[in-house]
Amino acid sequence: MVFNSYLFFVDLSLLLLPDLSVLLEY
Repeated sequence: MVFNSYLFFVDLSLLLLPDLSVLLEY
């Protein structure tokens, strides 16, 4: 279960990273 949660968190991070990088560019 913990490993599954970790994978979910990594997946979510990968989705959010592009948005964060775009915000940092402004």
